[in-house]
Amino acid sequence: MMTVLNLPPRLRHLQALTYLVGCTPGPKEPSATKVGGYLQPLLDELKEFSNGKTIRTHAAPTGRMVRLRVLFYVGDSVERNKICGFPSHSVRKGQFCGFCEVEFSSKTTAFEAPATSRDPEGHRQDSIRFDRPFSNKASREEHERTTGARPSALTSLPYWKSVLRAPVDSMHSLELGLVKRLFHRTLILGKTVTPAHLLAIQAALKSSSVPQSEQAPDHRLGDPGGVSATAAHWSTLGRRLLVLVLFVAWKKEIGENSDLKFEVPTKETTEPNSSTSTRARSRAPTSAAGQQDNGPPPPPPRSVMRDKSSITWHICLRQPP
Repeated sequence: MMTVLNLPPRLRHLQALTYLVGCTPGPKEPSATKVGGYLQPLLDELKEFSNGKTIRTHAAPTGRMVRLRVLFYVGDSVERNKICGFPSHSVRKGQFCGFCEVEFSSKTTAFEAPATSRDPEGHRQDSIRFDRPFSNKASREEHERTTGARPSALTSLPYWKSVLRAPVDSMHSLELGLVKRLFHRTLILGKTVTPAHLLAIQAALKSSSVPQSEQAPDHRLGDPGGVSATAAHWSTLGRRLLVLVLFVAWKKEIGENSDLKFEVPTKETTEPNSSTSTRARSRAPTSAAGQQDNGPPPPPPRSVMRDKSSITWHICLRQPP
C-alpha cells in the first residue's frame, strides 16, 4: 500500500487516498529471499519516476513533469526486517539491531555505554553486497553476522537507506514496547507500585469500562505468571486507563503528602521552551539495543513546485493492516 505524503496529514492516510499496489499470494507470507521478487515491478516503475517523467493530463495537455520517491517504509517488525535488509528478530549471533552495532553476545551490557549508531550508507553497501555471489554459505553467514545487514530489494532505488527510512512500527515501539515496559519493568519490577497498589490497580481495571471498539486488558494484569496481553490491550491501557488506575492506586499518598501533586498538563508545562519540556527531552528513551531514541523522524519536506508544469510527489510504503 502507498500513501501520498504531499497531502495534508488529516487526508494522507484515508482509505480513499491509499493506493493498493498489490498482494502476495498465499497461503503463507513470502520468505526474506523471495519477497524482493514481488516488489521488483513496483521498484522498476519507481526508478523511472525518480528523476521525473512527463505525463499528459487534461489540465496540462503538453505534459507535466512528475517526480516520485519513496520516503519511508512502514510495517510491522517482521516484514520491516525482510524488506529493508535488517536481521531477523530471532537472530542469536552477531549484530541484531537495525539502528546500532550492538552484538547479541553483549546485549546484557549494551546499556552501560552509548552504542555506536549504524552508518546508513555502510548498511546500504553491506546490503548491496548480497547481489554478488559468496564463495560459500559460511562466508555469507559471516557477512550477515558481522554487518547486521541482509539483502533488500529497496537498495535498487539509488537514494534508499533503510536505517533512515524504515522506523520501528508503533505497535512494537509504543504498545508492546513503551507501555508494556513501563508497566512491567518500571512499575512492578522497579517496585514503583507495591503489592497493595497492584491490587488497587487490578480492582480499578476490573470495574472500568471502555468503548466497544477497544479491548480492555484483563484485570489480573501484573500477577506473576498471570495472563498475557496483546498489543490492543496495551494500547487501551496506555491511551485510556493507565493514568486513571495509577491515580486510584496512589490517591492516599497523594492526599497525605503535600509535595505530591496530580495535575493536568497546561499550556505552560507543555511549551517547547519550558523547563519541564527541556527535562523531558534530555531524558529521551533508549531503544532495545541501547541507542538513544529521539522520537519519530521529522516530517518529510513539502514538495517544491518549480513551475506550473512540474510537481514532485513524496510517498510512503505501508504494509496492509
